[in-house]
Parts: sequence; structure tokens; C-alpha cells
Amino acid sequence: SESSTTSAVDYLHPKTSKPTHQDDMDQQINQLTPQQRQAVLMRAQQEANQQIMQDMIQRMVKTCFNKCAGTSGDRLDSREQSCMASCQDQYFETRNQVQQALEARQSGMR
Repeated sequence: SESSTTSAVDYLHPKTSKPTHQDDMDQQINQLTPQQRQAVLMRAQQEANQQIMQDMIQRMVKTCFNKCAGTSGDRLDSREQSCMASCQDQYFETRNQVQQALEARQSGMR
């Protein structure tokens, strides 16, 4: 019978006559020149890096605010402002140290 000749792969991932969105994307990517592919990859990396930076800044603001803001009302007093500045400086310094360590590790892998 026909079912006895169907492999497990065909059963789990049946071929459809209708192309999928992924098939369309793969076809479009394959039509790009190597330079265009590189530009697409660089753009995607830039967007990912931008999102990572935005997420980090949001975490920093939340963390520092929770650490430094008291109950002085709707404005930060001078002590709270100083605490926020110091907290943010520490956050960025830590981020820079991690980034430098990752870059050193990557250059060692090349």
C-alpha cells in the first residue's frame, strides 16, 4: 500500500504543493548577490544589537530607579540623583567590561 512506502520524515513533514513563507524567503535570499546577502545580514545584526541595547537600558533604568528612588515625591532629590548617576555609570562600566571580554574571546577563536 502507499502508506507503507511513506518514510517517517515524509509523514512528519509532508510536502505541500503550496509554498510556505519560509520557502518564499529562501528563494528571495538565494536570488541576492553575496554583497546583498552580507548587507541583509549586517542590517539584521544592527537591528538585533539595537534591540539588545534598548532592553539593557530599560533594565538599567528599572534597576537603578528601584535601588535609588525613595519616597521624596514625584522628583528625585540630590541624593537620589547622585545614586542614579552612580548606578548607571556602574551598569555601563560592567557592560563595557563584558563586551571587551567577549570581543577578546571572539578574536582568540579566529
